[in-house]
Amino acid sequence: RDWSSDVCSSDLALGAQSAQAYEQHESTSYKSGTHHVILMKNRGDISNEINDIVVYDPQCKYEIADVKNSNSKVVKVTKSDDGTAITVKLKRAGKATVTYTLKGKTYTHKYVVQKYRNPVKALRFGSKNYASKFKKYVYYDTNKHVDGVKLVVKAAKGWKIKKIQIEGPFPTKTVKSGYKLKKDDAMITVILKDKKTGAEQCISIANTPSS
Repeated sequence: RDWSSDVCSSDLALGAQSAQAYEQHESTSYKSGTHHVILMKNRGDISNEINDIVVYDPQCKYEIADVKNSNSKVVKVTKSDDGTAITVKLKRAGKATVTYTLKGKTYTHKYVVQKYRNPVKALRFGSKNYASKFKKYVYYDTNKHVDGVKLVVKAAKGWKIKKIQIEGPFPTKTVKSGYKLKKDDAMITVILKDKKTGAEQCISIANTPSS
């Protein structure tokens, strides 16, 4: 079973919170193969776990053993104290192969780490375009609230929009470009897909609720 979040999911699994790509995989269902992932950068006030991938034994019982990493310059692999989980931290663009065994079975994961690039050419609240705010980072806080205007999102060249989601004091909802922002719409997350590699990228913008 793969744990998946509705927000900020990547091509591998889940985003634990908005503007993060913190991924977790049950080790027995995390299929061996090639994974295209994106090295992301966030502003300092957001979790540094944004580039972490956690692989774990769901029973917290069996040790993940014989862990090997072909390129420590691209990813760093660490084991939990009890040995039932490993964390793969993306460090730089490049390729790395991580292997491990669990209950006698060997798993092989080839990571192709891409550099981050801005996936949107337009992210507008009404006439205000925030696309340039995602040139380096995946999260931006407007430090103000707007509603009653249209949310317009357009993908940059080489990307396609997979999903637009909005959070607030209500269940997360999925909307389309052109949606009119409402009073309680607090966080907008856009999930996009690299047309060439299939890697997924999410960006989030905070529409700070009015007090």
